[in-house]
Amino acid sequence: MLIANCLTICAAGAILIAMLTGTLALCVLGLCLTGLSYGSCSTTTATFPAVFYGMKHYPTNVAYMTFNLMGGSLVATLSSLLLTATGGYVAPFLLLLGLTVVALGLNLALRKP
Repeated sequence: MLIANCLTICAAGAILIAMLTGTLALCVLGLCLTGLSYGSCSTTTATFPAVFYGMKHYPTNVAYMTFNLMGGSLVATLSSLLLTATGGYVAPFLLLLGLTVVALGLNLALRKP
């Protein structure tokens, strides 16, 4: 999860810098990192509850893990509002960076029960 989280931070940072500097190669790198980080979501969502909490309440724990999609749908709407209000992609990517840094802090604070 930490690797996926760091990949997301690097992806958003690379794309943000690419937008500000107009560097196509950095944008392509950021998009590749985005694909890697997004691809790890389903794997960690299925594996983490079993490894961290065990199999006793696995179905319930997976349901909690996938509940993050509710927040994700709201963040997409917020990003669209930011894009419309600012006329550019910088604000939505700053939002993504901020949320991902918060997620990194939560990942680092997570302790096994």
